[in-house]
Amino acid sequence: MKDSNYIVVMGWMMTALGLNGNALLAYALIYSHSQDGEGCYWGSLSHTADRLNISRRAAVDVLNRLLEQGHITKSVVEVDGVQRCMYRAVVPAEAVPPTKKKKPKADEAAPSRVRARFAPPTVAEVQQYCNERGNKVDAQRFFDYYETNGWVQGTRGKPIRDWRAAVRTWERQNNNYNHGQRNDKESIIDKRRADICREVAELDAEYYARKAAELDAQRVLEASQP
Repeated sequence: MKDSNYIVVMGWMMTALGLNGNALLAYALIYSHSQDGEGCYWGSLSHTADRLNISRRAAVDVLNRLLEQGHITKSVVEVDGVQRCMYRAVVPAEAVPPTKKKKPKADEAAPSRVRARFAPPTVAEVQQYCNERGNKVDAQRFFDYYETNGWVQGTRGKPIRDWRAAVRTWERQNNNYNHGQRNDKESIIDKRRADICREVAELDAEYYARKAAELDAQRVLEASQP
């Protein structure tokens, strides 16, 4: 584990769950990726062992013990033909005491709007939005990709808040790819056309030069005859 990295251990993880040692650190690591209820921990055994500074065998034992105790859940999904494990922390309702809400002052402005909880779309909804925009995004592929990874995006696994914005991102990526590919094809065609024109010009020059030489030789022969 890098010196700049860290794992946050909450007090209730020890008091409410009774965890300690490597099990406590493993749970805190998984919780840090799934505490919002939408993300998940995708770390491999090697990654987990490195973060906890233990062996792979010890990492397997710790994860299995947390699973048996019901402190974490595990799902196996296939991504690009490779099976990967997805872990989420289970937080008991009594683990974190409710926080006291601060009463707003009389002269304070209206309370801020609360962001609605994200609801994954259906394939039909994605397809309808793609049809409205007239793009070439594969709705089924888009849905399968994010459904598999728990509707997160980026290398840090940031939860998606607006799936329509994600569709537009895919749309821009497709447009950039197709535009670049089309330019490459056009440049290849232009180069080939120029090569053909040059070859034809060279052949024509050679042909006319040969004909001129034959004509000159015939004139010389005719002039030498009595």
